[in-house]
Amino acid sequence: KHDLAKFRISFEVATRSLSGNPIVSPLAGNKIEEILSNNYSLRVIARYGISCCAVDTDVITDAEVISKALALPVVNANETAGPCQALSVVMTVWEHFSKLAGLKATVIGDFTKTYPSVLYAFAKCGIDIKLVCPKNLAPSDDIIDYIKQFAEIEICEDLSLAIKTSDIVFAYE
Repeated sequence: KHDLAKFRISFEVATRSLSGNPIVSPLAGNKIEEILSNNYSLRVIARYGISCCAVDTDVITDAEVISKALALPVVNANETAGPCQALSVVMTVWEHFSKLAGLKATVIGDFTKTYPSVLYAFAKCGIDIKLVCPKNLAPSDDIIDYIKQFAEIEICEDLSLAIKTSDIVFAYE
């Protein structure tokens, strides 16, 4: 979908460094819709010996559909969902602290316009979260409830108060 060479190159380099052979298939528009709507096409693709794939489409759930049909790991490279960004943020935190669980993060932003991948990643790694935003820009109750399964989460409007006890400060654009 995106004509950004850095994403493609990073996935190709990562695949090669893991002794894999990347195959780039620039499908777009009707071709993607045709493949996604036809489980037979996906099963045929799965028989080609593919062990993993990265998917970047306009629809966030396409990667999940492909993963179920192919029965293999799929990296959701969707720019909106941001799972690759979330993984890179978590990796950066781990490299700095040599741990994840037990850390405290302050996350700043308008959570009505951003996909919560970084929040989910922090929570699933045991990182407690303070969100800094006005109440009307907070994430939905569904997102908050999901995060509460894995970590503590609090909404705060005072940035200076929030960062006092934080190990990590992350800001969405």
